[in-house]
Amino acid sequence: MDKKTFTKNCLATAFIELLEEKEYNEISIQNIVDKAGFSRMAYYRNFKDKDDIIQHFLATYTENFIKESKIDFLTLGAERFFILIFEHLGNEKTRHIYEILQKRGLLYLLYRQFLMFFNPTDIDEKRIYDHRFIAGGVFGVYLRWMHRGYKETPKELTQIVMRFLPNEMKVNRLD
Repeated sequence: MDKKTFTKNCLATAFIELLEEKEYNEISIQNIVDKAGFSRMAYYRNFKDKDDIIQHFLATYTENFIKESKIDFLTLGAERFFILIFEHLGNEKTRHIYEILQKRGLLYLLYRQFLMFFNPTDIDEKRIYDHRFIAGGVFGVYLRWMHRGYKETPKELTQIVMRFLPNEMKVNRLD
């Protein structure tokens, strides 16, 4: 990992840790750099604002999930794809991070991450609304799951999502 990535990751992790203890508006740039062990210049070289730090953290977290799970819609098919997503969203570490964001009123940043995750770069312009609908739907299902205390299984949530997918996306079903 290069120095810039290391610095960004340290600052982002420090900010998430501070969010466990304090409200978003109570956390200063100085608090973040002190906790991370960097200068204010390191912050300003890497981020434009506090939302940018969280977006970096979420993007990195998502990228790591994609690399580790090798998740791919076309290879796995819709059902297996969504099961893996809900397994990831329901794991203890992910739940903890996202619940911090919920507690601090920052779920809009998580929604942005969902939009990016469900927005392939090579998408036909006619299908862009399909992907936006799926991102919003999965985000809504996730929020409801969170508020219900993660009672349903990833497979049960996947079955809910599958009901709303266009038929041409329902390939390689597991049931």
